[in-house]
Amino acid sequence: MCISDSCWPTDASRIITSSFGEYRPGHIHGGIDIKTWDKEGYKVFAIGDGSVVLLETSPYGYGRTIHLVLRNGIKVIYGHLSRFSDSFQHLIQKEQERKRRFAVKLVFKSGVLTVSKGELIGYTGSSGSGAPHLHFEVRDSKNRPFNPFLLGYYIQDTVPPTLKAIAVSPLSFGSHVDGDFKPEVFPLQKIEKGRYLLPKTIRVWGRIGIALSAFDRADGAANKFSVYKTRFFVDGKLVFSSQYDRFSLNKSREINLDRDYRLHQWGLGLFQKLYHDAGNELPFYKPTGIEAGVLCCWDGKETLKQSPLINLESEEGPVFLEKSIHSIRIEALDYFGNISEATGKLEMIPLSEIWVSAISHMPSQIKNSTSMEKNPLITVKKQFLDETIRLFVQSTQPLPAVPHLSVRINSWKRTFVPLIPRSNKEFVGEIPIEEGVDGTMIT
Repeated sequence: MCISDSCWPTDASRIITSSFGEYRPGHIHGGIDIKTWDKEGYKVFAIGDGSVVLLETSPYGYGRTIHLVLRNGIKVIYGHLSRFSDSFQHLIQKEQERKRRFAVKLVFKSGVLTVSKGELIGYTGSSGSGAPHLHFEVRDSKNRPFNPFLLGYYIQDTVPPTLKAIAVSPLSFGSHVDGDFKPEVFPLQKIEKGRYLLPKTIRVWGRIGIALSAFDRADGAANKFSVYKTRFFVDGKLVFSSQYDRFSLNKSREINLDRDYRLHQWGLGLFQKLYHDAGNELPFYKPTGIEAGVLCCWDGKETLKQSPLINLESEEGPVFLEKSIHSIRIEALDYFGNISEATGKLEMIPLSEIWVSAISHMPSQIKNSTSMEKNPLITVKKQFLDETIRLFVQSTQPLPAVPHLSVRINSWKRTFVPLIPRSNKEFVGEIPIEEGVDGTMIT
C-alpha cells in the first residue's frame, strides 16, 4: 500500500537519523527516527484514517506516545512527543490529575477516539530520550514491526553505504584465521565510490564465519545508520543474504546473534554476520537453514555429521570449499537501491602448512642461538572463545625454538598443546572446551 507524500508523519523534515532494524543494546530498533533539527514543536499528523487506541506519558522509553490503528489494521506509533494535540492533551491532564502522577496511560477501544488522515495529533519533542527527534514505527495486524518505507514513502537518498571492515571468525576447534584461533578484523580499502577492496589474501581453515562492518547515510544529514540489505558471494555464487523488512517483537533480543556480540563487547565495533547463527530465529535471512553462509574446509565432514542441526546434502546449510584460493564479494544496499561492494580472496590452507611456514620464517640466528638468557620470563594467557580456549604464550626474549606447552585442566591429566609461532617471542595454541571445564588451569 502506498501512502501519499501529504501523509508523511511530520512537517519537521523528510530526513531520517536512524533506520529500521538497527542495533540497540538487547533489541532491534523497530522504526525510523526523523530529524527535527535539535528542536521541539514540529507538527505530527495521522498518516491515515483510524482510531487512537493509546495515549501515554512516561519519563522513560518513548516518553509521550500515541498508538494509532488505521482502518486497514496497521498500527502506527509516534514516540518522544513534547505534547499532544489540545483534545488529547486535555484527556491526559485529567488522568494525571486523577492519579496525581506524571506517568499515565489511557487505552481506548477502536472507534472511540477517531482521527482523519492528515489530522494534527501532537508535536515533536524529546520526552523519554536524549536529543529531539520523532520515532515513527508501524506494525502489522500481528503486531510485528515492519520497515515504514514498505508503505511507499520516499526520501532523497543518493548516498551508497560505507564499508569499513570485515571480521573473520573461527567457529570451532581446529579452525584458524591467518594461523590464529581468534576472530580477526581486516580494514577495507576504498577504491572509488561504492567499491572497496580487501588488500590481502586471508588464510583460513575449518568452519569460518564472515561479518561486515558498514553504515549508511542519506542526503541532508551526517547521521549514520544501518544498511538495509547484504549479499555474500563466494566464487560468484550467492551463498547468503539478509534484508531487514519485518520481525516479531519476541525475537528482538536475537539481534545479538544477528550482529557479532563478542566483537562489540571487545570494542571492535558492530559487525553484521554474513551467516545464519544457531539459535537465531529472526526472519531476515536467505537461505534460512542453520549455518547458511558458514564457510567450511577440512579433510572430512565427520564432525558436522554429528550435528542434528545440519543437513550436509542441503543447499540451506554451510558452504563447503576446496583447499585453494577463493574469491569473495560482499554487497551492501540501502532501501533506495544505492549499493557498495567489497571484493577479496580467501585461501583455504590447513594449520599444519601454516605451522611449517611459520617455523621456516623464524630467524636462523635465533633458532640456532645459544647466547639467549638462561631464564627468559614466559607467560601464558587464556582467552575463552565459543568452543575453545585460546592460549597466548609470550617470552621476554626471542626463543630458539617453539616452546612445548602442556596444561592440566580441572586437575585432569596433562594435555600437550601444539603452538603456532606468531613471532620468535609470541606463540598461540588452543584446546577444546569440554563438559565440566571451569577454566582452572595449570601450565
